[in-house]
Order: sequence, then C-alpha cells, then structure tokens
Amino acid sequence: MSTAPRARNQNVVPNKEDTGMIEVHHKVGKLHFLLMVDPEYEKSLKKMRDGDTTIDPSQLMQGDLYVGKLGIRPSRQERQNAYGTEDEKECARQIMMNGTFHGYKSEQHGH
Repeated sequence: MSTAPRARNQNVVPNKEDTGMIEVHHKVGKLHFLLMVDPEYEKSLKKMRDGDTTIDPSQLMQGDLYVGKLGIRPSRQERQNAYGTEDEKECARQIMMNGTFHGYKSEQHGH
C-alpha cells in the first residue's frame, strides 16, 4: 500500500463516536496523547511498528496531535518534556510506535 502524500483531514475530531479512524493513545507521565490514523493506513502503521523506517508518520496521521481533553493541542513544552523534541512528526512517530490502538480493526492485532 502506498503512503503517497494526501491531504490531511483537519476535521477529524477524536473521542467522537463513529469517526471511522484508528485512535492511537499514548500516556507519558500524567499527559495522555492522542492522534488519529485513517484505517486505509492500518497496514502501514503495523509495518512501521514492525521496524519499517521508510514510513512517514505524518502521512498516516489525520488531523492534529492532541493531549488531554478533546481538541486540546499539546504545547511545545509538553511535546519536549514527553518525547524529547518539539517536532510534531517525531512525536507522532513515537506515539505510533509506543501507543495503543483503539477503533476499527486494530484490536485484532492485540495492540
């Protein structure tokens, strides 16, 4: 499956029923991070977790990176403290690599 660039859906809001998206959750300390992945990229997400370094996490992610409550974006300092970087792409990669999946078919994979 290709991970060619495509427009990110900025209207995807986590914690709403029937988004049709895979939610990836990762808790670091007291902060709970969340991002959304289009189910079309489920295989690419699994490949990335299995060590494929050619997959760009920003291509898989839909919408924004969130922390805590619905619609709250993490500050630079929160990203730095949690992941050692302010770079959203690297934070997303770490969340995808270490987080738990919720929704769609991902529960079948035991993540």
